[in-house]
Amino acid sequence: MSKTVKVTYDSNSLQTTITVDGKPFDTSRINGKEIADWVYPFMMRKVRWNGIFEELAKVVGSDEYTIQFSGSNAAMLELMEECPEGVSLIKAKDSKTSIKRVTVSSGNVDSKIQNYLNKIEIVAFNESEESRKNSPDISDEDITAFIKYAEKGNAKAQYALFRINFQETDEYTEESVAWLKKSAKQGLTEAEADLGFYYYHEDNDENAIYWFLKAANKGSVDAMKNLGFIYYMYSLDSLCSDDDSDYDSYGIESFKWYKKAADLGNTEAQSEVASFLKRGIGVVQNYAEAIKWYEACLNNPLISEYQKKGIYKDLGDIYFDGGNGIRKDSRYAKAVQWYEACLNSHLIDEDMKKEIYENLGYIYFDGGKGIRQDYQKAYNYYHKSAELGSADAANMVGLMYKNGYYVTESISKANEWYKKAINGGNSIAKYNYAVNLINNGNFEKALDLLVEAADEGVEAAQEFLDENGVSY
Repeated sequence: MSKTVKVTYDSNSLQTTITVDGKPFDTSRINGKEIADWVYPFMMRKVRWNGIFEELAKVVGSDEYTIQFSGSNAAMLELMEECPEGVSLIKAKDSKTSIKRVTVSSGNVDSKIQNYLNKIEIVAFNESEESRKNSPDISDEDITAFIKYAEKGNAKAQYALFRINFQETDEYTEESVAWLKKSAKQGLTEAEADLGFYYYHEDNDENAIYWFLKAANKGSVDAMKNLGFIYYMYSLDSLCSDDDSDYDSYGIESFKWYKKAADLGNTEAQSEVASFLKRGIGVVQNYAEAIKWYEACLNNPLISEYQKKGIYKDLGDIYFDGGNGIRKDSRYAKAVQWYEACLNSHLIDEDMKKEIYENLGYIYFDGGKGIRQDYQKAYNYYHKSAELGSADAANMVGLMYKNGYYVTESISKANEWYKKAINGGNSIAKYNYAVNLINNGNFEKALDLLVEAADEGVEAAQEFLDENGVSY
């Protein structure tokens, strides 16, 4: 019976822990060293180290054994490169980044095919852009061997040829799709998921859903996530059509598949589940549950910096809006915390800044709920938002000039900002500007603005016109 070898490697501290059948393996000579240093033989304190694989073989009593590895995907990939024939390397089930099939044994075509697919899978699980660019290389000799196996009906070889071709061309070629279809029809889950994506790319939703369902029902997280996306798009299409009767059912189906993928640790799906809970799509709106899922996503080691930025913004919005499950006495303070985290991200764009600045302006103008009212901060944030094009923020800057909040009272400056807000489409600014015009004796222009504002739903303008007997 083969002995169980477990290797745990911390890339940050360079600490390595190894056990064989639960018994500690002496790592005194390799702790503090990188994998590249302890894979190979070396001398230390006049004691020869033969390299990790040979040292383990001596304890195991065989050159054929399996290593259960815990550590980063990059570290595993590095160890995999030197894995000798007869040694298999699998991801430990308790590893923070779970990868399903990573069994490597070099030296024959089957193991080379699996080796290639393992590397593809590791790259896919690492969500950094740099990792995605670094897809594994493969020799012409290996490709020739893969083709022979594929022609004999080997599903993994067929799928590997599809991936190799797609990596080289970055497009679906007739040859690569032919291999993909052959592999999927033999039931290879990864091929089924990729074939679903191919059909979606070709605007063939019926076939896309068919293959995504086959893969998803066998545990493919990518297929689950893609089903969630497709049904979400269907819900939007239904909402925008004359008949929106399918909106709720599509939303429920979308949430179901995103939730399945989220439960398996996919960060994108976790973020979508939180977003659906926040907006009440396919599920009863629940801010408290949304927060739990957003926090789970932030704690996921696979999350990207780009995703973090969006989650910070969404969490800020939840606390800013208040609602079901949110403590009212401190929600502004929590909103500020998350908005500031988002602003500190180097990936934030101008539109997101504009919205956050406006919301922060409102928070400090209003005060309370864990934040002290501060007109200076309110003005600064509103001004920043207005400079980025927010008509609502421009209206508030005008209001602050009219009333002398933090800034020196100035009707002329207030009117300048009201005009900017009006040009940006803000209806309330029309009413505010009209009031200033009336106070200055310019009734004709003020009346035109009041009628426009009333027609656009501004209640203050409607009440003013009603009180003065003016129809609109």
